[in-house]
Amino acid sequence: IHSILSFSYIIKESIDIDIKHIIDNQDRLEFDLTPLKITREYNIYTLKGINTLHINNLNIKKLFTNKKLAHLRDINAKFKVDSISQKGLMYGEYGIGANSITLFLDTPNGMQDIKFSSKGKISLQKVDNTFSNLKVVNEVKTLDNRTKSLAMGVESVKTEVKLQNLGTKGLVELIELQKEKIETKRLLVVASQTNDAKMLGKALANISKLNNAFVPIINHTLVKGKSKIDIKEEFSTDKKSYIHINATYMGEPLKGDLMNALVVLASRVDRLFNAHLDIKIEKSLAKRLYPQASWILDSMVDKGMAKLESGYYILKADIKDGKIIINNTKYEPQEFIMLILM
Repeated sequence: IHSILSFSYIIKESIDIDIKHIIDNQDRLEFDLTPLKITREYNIYTLKGINTLHINNLNIKKLFTNKKLAHLRDINAKFKVDSISQKGLMYGEYGIGANSITLFLDTPNGMQDIKFSSKGKISLQKVDNTFSNLKVVNEVKTLDNRTKSLAMGVESVKTEVKLQNLGTKGLVELIELQKEKIETKRLLVVASQTNDAKMLGKALANISKLNNAFVPIINHTLVKGKSKIDIKEEFSTDKKSYIHINATYMGEPLKGDLMNALVVLASRVDRLFNAHLDIKIEKSLAKRLYPQASWILDSMVDKGMAKLESGYYILKADIKDGKIIINNTKYEPQEFIMLILM
């Protein structure tokens, strides 16, 4: 371990950990890995800083049989802390990925391997004292023709989900709720092992209480007209395709217990969001990935609701106040479904 403390209260550390084998007896797995290299640079008072981890190679095998399951190469993780709120929310970014992942599969034709890379990132950013933004990104790329063929010709898929203007109060309450749920599960295990009927009754009663606590958490997290969800999925073959949905939450605050809240949500599902949908996807790719959706798109093209241009399905639609709007024409949901099926 190498550490340096500067006069600005910044600690820089470099740690090499030589662990060659990890045994998981529960799942009967063995992990063989090269040394872990960890670097840290952070403020000793605020904990703001960057932590990284790197592993050159990791092999995963079945315990006892030595059967190869996977090989990962060039694994990197990064955890960046921007700030920590007084109520425990940690703002920053966490990413992990491997430049090469090989999975070894048993097939009717014998052992085969598929090769791809994978990278993921999660970030939580503070908007102000009331709202926060959460972003999740994941990207997978195929690394050889065999894997590309198994993936129906797709070279890469990138999914990006943004949850904007989430109520910070709700996020804090959710963290506290998760802590209580973990403790309740622990009490259930202890009660079942010791046959303690009183403890078991207390734990079961607490489960109902915790489930109902989701209702105010939803109200404090999703704020009408303010909270938004933005989802974009991009596909690469020899061409680019995408599906993009942007929606604003328009639900009224929920009341009562969790079951009542779920019933109310189900009854208002067509009015929970005002949304915009933008699709541009290769027809051949849509038929391979989403055969049922492809049939719907074909029907919409026939009725002039969508376009088929240069081998691409193109669709733009809006949902507002429970109505589906296409080409400036408003449809009730039931009316829209009947038009598609006719």
